[in-house]
Amino acid sequence: AYSATSTRRILPAMPGRWRQTASIVTIGIAVFTPTPASRDTTVLAGDTLVLGVTYTRTTGALAVAVLGLPTGTNANVTVSGPNGFTRTLTATTTLGLLPPGVYTVTAAPVSAGAASYTPTPATQSVTVTATAVAAGATVSYALPGGSIAIAASGLPAGSTPVFTLSGPGGPRTQNGAGTVSGLAPGSWTVSAATVSNAGTTFTPSPASSTVTVATGGTATASFAYSAGGAGTNYTISAVYLTQAIQKLDNSVALVANRNALLRVFVTATAANSARPDVRVRLYDGPTLVSTTTLTAPESAVRTTIAEGTLASTWNLPVPGTSVRPGLRVLVDLDPAQAIPDANRNDNVWPATGEPRPITVNTVPTFSVRFIPVITGNDTGRVTTANRESFLVTTRRLFPLQEVVSEVRAPFTSSADTLQSNDANGRWLTVLSEMNALRTTDGAPASTYYYGVVRVRYTSGVAGYGYVPGRAAIGWDYLPSGDNVAAHEWGHNFSRNHAPCGTSGDPNYPYAGGVIGGFGWNPSTNTIVSNTATDIMSYCSTNWISDYNWTAVMNHRGTAGFAAPAQAAVKGDGLLVWGRVIDGRIELEPAFRVQAPITPAARNASHQVELLDDGGAVLGSLPFESSVVDHVEPGHEQRHFAVVLPWSASLEERLAAVRVRDARLPLRTALQRAVVPRAAAAVSGGDPVATLDRTARRVRVRWDNASYRMAMVRDASTGELMGFVRRPGAEVATGGRATEVVFSDGVRSVVRR
Repeated sequence: AYSATSTRRILPAMPGRWRQTASIVTIGIAVFTPTPASRDTTVLAGDTLVLGVTYTRTTGALAVAVLGLPTGTNANVTVSGPNGFTRTLTATTTLGLLPPGVYTVTAAPVSAGAASYTPTPATQSVTVTATAVAAGATVSYALPGGSIAIAASGLPAGSTPVFTLSGPGGPRTQNGAGTVSGLAPGSWTVSAATVSNAGTTFTPSPASSTVTVATGGTATASFAYSAGGAGTNYTISAVYLTQAIQKLDNSVALVANRNALLRVFVTATAANSARPDVRVRLYDGPTLVSTTTLTAPESAVRTTIAEGTLASTWNLPVPGTSVRPGLRVLVDLDPAQAIPDANRNDNVWPATGEPRPITVNTVPTFSVRFIPVITGNDTGRVTTANRESFLVTTRRLFPLQEVVSEVRAPFTSSADTLQSNDANGRWLTVLSEMNALRTTDGAPASTYYYGVVRVRYTSGVAGYGYVPGRAAIGWDYLPSGDNVAAHEWGHNFSRNHAPCGTSGDPNYPYAGGVIGGFGWNPSTNTIVSNTATDIMSYCSTNWISDYNWTAVMNHRGTAGFAAPAQAAVKGDGLLVWGRVIDGRIELEPAFRVQAPITPAARNASHQVELLDDGGAVLGSLPFESSVVDHVEPGHEQRHFAVVLPWSASLEERLAAVRVRDARLPLRTALQRAVVPRAAAAVSGGDPVATLDRTARRVRVRWDNASYRMAMVRDASTGELMGFVRRPGAEVATGGRATEVVFSDGVRSVVRR
């Protein structure tokens, strides 16, 4: 056997059969294949044979160049081809020993730090042949660029503005409006040159605009041209949010979770035909919640504020979900800079460019318990079905968010006839009894009592309430009864009268009781004139002033309303109640009741004392009486109703009740038991009572020479159903079992 690595002569060659074989040869990145690979030949004596082998290159190569990546950053390139070939490359590489065919080069994006490099092309096909020349493929990585869309307005046809762009990578020039692409990310400044056309020079506004080009994004630069320059200045003069009433300085606090209207006031220094957009951004603390662009409401910007015209402002309804503590607002005028403006420095509100905090308060729930009051044969017409009709104005005008209401069982007043001028004082009797009812019911501090009465006249006294307090009464005529209820609750919220049709609050800031500013009616989305009068006046066309809105919010925010008070536990107590008329104390008969004990008042106006026969004090309680509204000028009336602890031992010794003025201790009222204790012990204090019951009423008869007054209550719960001053009067029971408490002024006798 002989081997050869090149051409060789074999001497001598023995005659016979010879076999020639040739192997594949690999040289570097190439493969050479012999032809033939094997053959058999017979050599005879004297023959000279020539055995030839021809080598042919049968593989190719692919050179993949990777460009553009920072040093040390690996590429992500995949090469795939015939016979399942696949290889991943991280840098420039030449692949050899490749069978001829079509190869696919795929490149994926690569991250380097915070930057993402994009390959070009992402995919390419390359044909590899069996030659010494390698096929080539190039993958170029680069940070993707962005674009700037340039808009121009105000130029006559045929004009070509010229824009110069400066930023990362050098300056660029753009002729005419359009989009300039392939810009490196970063800050770019677009400058616009003046344009001359037919002898007129058009000046751009702004002269330049700085924008930020983001990777893969398109920034916008807008220029408005005007002949002779931009002489008119547009400005944001004011911005406010309103829920019922607001001032231009936005100083009236809002109620959390209640819908509001945002108004933007834009003015111009000269007549114009501009219609700029306004952009409003709402924030919750530092977080952007929404961005809204508002189109111009009119064909021109007004030169003065027209607050009374809703269509003069850029308006945005703001849902209650966005009105909460932490609300901030940022407003800018003409954000696209589409109109010429002599001064763009006043196109943002607030002027600092920082979102402005809006005062938003979380307010307590307004809880009201309606009571149908029976006077004589008339019952106030308030029911579960119509109770919301008494709350429409209250919901709309006062700084409230959640309002809850219920209707209590009817209450029978000892007042029989209500007169239009209250000449008989029965209106105030009902109010005093309503105060006593609330006290004996043990209503939470956050619950208001509103007694609804029916009258037989249509003009005159319509309601009374305490200033401040938790009880009021009003007639049942609707829809006027709705306005009356709001007025009386205004008193309960500490508000005195606004000076229109009556004397009123000396500190009320607007003459004639008008609201002073412009209101907003959310139910109709209309503006309320600043000449409307306040709900606390006696005049018609009512709304609420910023003065009373703020005062009501402050009162309810600081008067123990922050959290609903839990109902106190009912127990044996003694109801002491009455009136203070121009300082003179008048006591009603005291009653034994099932009710919570009244806590001592911090700022007491009066004090009640329970006395024995010798004048010794058995118990006392400081309390604050409530001022009644609507009394005659120069006069004052107060009411009170408190419950002191009662016990059998107290009853045995109790002989008198005394109430004294805490401010003028010598001003007192003393009420003694009509039935002497000794006589009561012998007779059992028998009031000689007769109780005639029907299915839904009880008629009470008794000897009122000794027992001045009776109280009907639920026999099982102690709930008060009504007062009876005149023997033979009836009390509505609703079919419940009743008991009657008779008072001799101090002590009580209970009959069933």
